[in-house]
Amino acid sequence: MGYHVIGLETVEDKSLDGFLKGKAESHIKSRETSMENVWQTINKKTRIDFKFYNGKKIPFSNNHFDIVFAYAVLEHIPPGEIPNILFEIHRVLRQGGLFYIFQLPQRTSYTEFIARTLGMESHEFLWDLKTVNKMLQEKGFRMIFSEKVDMLINHPYKIVNPFTSIIDPLNKLLCHTPLSYFAHHLTAISKKA
Repeated sequence: MGYHVIGLETVEDKSLDGFLKGKAESHIKSRETSMENVWQTINKKTRIDFKFYNGKKIPFSNNHFDIVFAYAVLEHIPPGEIPNILFEIHRVLRQGGLFYIFQLPQRTSYTEFIARTLGMESHEFLWDLKTVNKMLQEKGFRMIFSEKVDMLINHPYKIVNPFTSIIDPLNKLLCHTPLSYFAHHLTAISKKA
C-alpha cells in the first residue's frame, strides 16, 4: 500500500525468564537467528526493513514515523522502563502521529489468572486502561480509542480455527457486556499531542 514499514526488536527480551519459566537461556541463544529468519520470510512477501536495538534509544530521528505499533510488546517490559519507552516513541512520532497498543494483557484477565493458578506460562506484567491512559498522558499522548478484547480463548489455532465463525461473534458480544472486566487483552490508540 506504499507504506515504508520498519520492524524494531530488542537484542534481548527481559521477560523471558518469567514467561518461559527458567527456559530462557536456550531461547536467547537462538533468538537473534530466529528473528532474522522470521524477517527474511516476511521480506520475501513484502518489503519491510528490520533492525535490532538496545531497548533504550530508538535508532531514528525525531518526528520520523507517522504510526508506531506495539503488538504484544509492552507487557514484556518492566514497568519502570515503560516511561522511557513511551518517551522514545513520542520522540520518533511526528506531531499528530498515532501510537497503537495491541494485545496488552489486562490485570483482571481470567485467562491470566487461570494460567498463573495452574503454573502455566503467563505474563509477569499486567495492565489496566486507567494506568495505560495516565502513562500515555504523562508522555504527551492523548488516548483516542480503547477497548477490551478477547473474552474467549483464541489459541491454540489448530483447535480454535474451525470454530471461528461461532467464537468471533460471541467474543465481540461478550466484550460489550460487564464481563469485559475479565477480558484478556486491552487495545489503546493514542495520538501525539
